[in-house]
Order: sequence, then structure tokens, then C-alpha cells
Amino acid sequence: MAAALFGGDKVQVHIELDRPQGPYYPGDVLHAVVTIQSRKQVKVREVRAGLVFWERYAYETRDLDGDRSTSWATGELVVAKEVLVGEGTVPAGFNQSFRLTWQLPPDAVPPYTGKITRNRWLVKVTFDRKLKKDINEEVEIPLIVPPPGQWAEPGEYGEASHPDEADMALWLPRLEWVEGETVEGRLLVRPQKDFTVSEVRVELVRREHVPRDEGKTERIVEGKARLAGKTAFRANQSYEFPFAFPLPTQGCPSRETPFSTAAWILKGILNRRLRKDFTVQAELLVCNGPGPA
Repeated sequence: MAAALFGGDKVQVHIELDRPQGPYYPGDVLHAVVTIQSRKQVKVREVRAGLVFWERYAYETRDLDGDRSTSWATGELVVAKEVLVGEGTVPAGFNQSFRLTWQLPPDAVPPYTGKITRNRWLVKVTFDRKLKKDINEEVEIPLIVPPPGQWAEPGEYGEASHPDEADMALWLPRLEWVEGETVEGRLLVRPQKDFTVSEVRVELVRREHVPRDEGKTERIVEGKARLAGKTAFRANQSYEFPFAFPLPTQGCPSRETPFSTAAWILKGILNRRLRKDFTVQAELLVCNGPGPA
């Protein structure tokens, strides 16, 4: 439940969800009760309630001298709206509750709290006032977007950077994961010729990207494991290197919005001194929770 006072005790707004602790899932029907109390009259163009997707993100711009600077912007998408009070005056002594029923989009993206982008789903009440700052009150919807079950098969995944020299793959039990789980797999190397590397490692990277204007990208290494030191590989032999990475529970699942993307990349690396590394990488789908029991 959310409650707010505006102008001292002039107006009070309560928002209560039917499942305040959640979870809600994409496609679920959401019920909310909005209660508005006013001790003094308030002139409005309207009082509305909305089911809103909200995102805050950073992007870069370039001035006439070519210098870059970072700006922040906010985007809102109103999925559903209901007018609670039309244009006129909310009278003194007003005390009324409104019952709202909305369906969350079946393709709703999960909430996200990252470095250059963050988003959430809201029930938002707005007092739209002419020539005055709007009054807003909101409550976040605890949304879980579980794995879809489309990439749940074991197999070899990823694209090798130099398959004519080192055929590489990542064996994984699945591509779909949930925050808090441990990604276990094997780095597979099938050399097409003899070569030696200084290190064998695997990295787990979270990549945030905002395309607006000059764009902005953040690459966060969430895990790094050294699987072997100096290693000589022989042609027509097969090599396996097991690894395990815990996925942090930090509210940063995979998702794509109209404003930004967030992706998890698993990368196997054969480090070669003074030469370009041999690599293989695969994108993981990391979700913020399992499906309903």
C-alpha cells in the first residue's frame, strides 16, 4: 500500500494492491483500490490512475566541439488508464474509493536496477492541475518474469571467433537461468592446428546498452574464472574445461525495452600473447524468478 499527503493534509491518496507482496506474472489480472481524501478543494483538469511502465536511463550526447556528455532521461508508457475525477474541482470533504482491474501485458519485461538503466511497473495516480505542478502517487508492482521454457535443452552453444584454427563451444544444460542459480558448464576446444595459449578462462558479462543519440554502453564483468594457465593444444584432439558461475541476485535480469537492453554474455577465452585471442560466446537468458509453483 502507498499513501501520500499533499499540501499538508489537503489531499491524501492511498493505493492498495490485491497482492502487495506479489508476485504478479505477465498476463495476470491486477486489482487495486485507490482512495482519495481531500480536506480542502483542489482544482484539477482530471484525476487519473494508470498502469505504467517507467524507465530511467543514461545516454551520451555530443556538442558542436565534439565533446561528449552524459544525460539522464525518463520514459513512461501508459498501458491502461482510468479517469477517476473529471475536469473541475475535487471538493472539500471528498472521500471516495475506486476499484481498478487491469491485465498486465503478456510480454511485460521484468523490473531492472542497473548502472545506466532501471525500470519498474507502477500503479500511478495523477492529479493533473492546470498551471500547477501535477500531484503524483505510485506503488510498484512486484513482477516476476520466469523462464519461458524455449531454450531449456542441453547442448553446445556459442559462436567461435576462429573456427578454422580453434573450434570452440560452450556446453550448457540450458540457456535459461534464474538469478541465484549457478551456471555450470564446460568450455570445449577442438583445435584444427597446433598452438599454445598463455591462459584459458571464462567470463560472465552483463551488458547494458542505451541507443539514444550517441548511445551509452556499460559492460559489467559479473564473474571471471581462470580454468588453466599456459596450455599447449594439439590438432585433432578434444579438450574440456568445466566451470561454474553463481548468478547474483541483484535485480538485473535480461530484458529489452523501447529505451534500452540488458543482456548476459558467457564468454570462453584462449588468451594468446601478442596475438588476437580465440573466443566463443553465447547469450544467456537470465530471469528474475521462477514460474508459479
